[in-house]
Amino acid sequence: MAEVKVLGILFLENYEEKLRRFLLISYLPNISRLNGSDITSAEREDAERAFIRHYMNIQDPPARFHELVAVHGHLDPLVDVDLSATDSVMVQVHYKNRSHLHRFSIYATALDVKKSLAKDLIKRPHQTFNIYHHDVGAPYGNSVMNFLHRTLLNYRVKDGDEFYVEMK
Repeated sequence: MAEVKVLGILFLENYEEKLRRFLLISYLPNISRLNGSDITSAEREDAERAFIRHYMNIQDPPARFHELVAVHGHLDPLVDVDLSATDSVMVQVHYKNRSHLHRFSIYATALDVKKSLAKDLIKRPHQTFNIYHHDVGAPYGNSVMNFLHRTLLNYRVKDGDEFYVEMK
């Protein structure tokens, strides 16, 4: 059997499409086409490795698992890496010998931060103070956040950084 078309098999619908294709390719080592698409040697190898990883923690894996382990060896699980960007940062704000943790959107501008601090912490108009950014991982000192329309993302503010508030 060289070509297989699979449609409407209920137990396979529990798997996402890519894994479903990989499992079918791995279970059927002699097919060259699946659902009208050619199976390349690279896709077959990826499928077989995914098959091994899928069944590696199952008590009684199918016999095909052992056949593929003999070919590819025992594999380490893939690491799940989250590369999504966070949309907020937690910074320590220092003002008058006090420290407060504040969360800000990375899309907030320096002016937005000043207005928020003026309202919630300083209790004075935002024009009456400056904010200094201290990047705790950088070798240099504090830098004044004097570009009011620049976002915290552009200032490269990250979790754990500090803001120092000084009255003008």
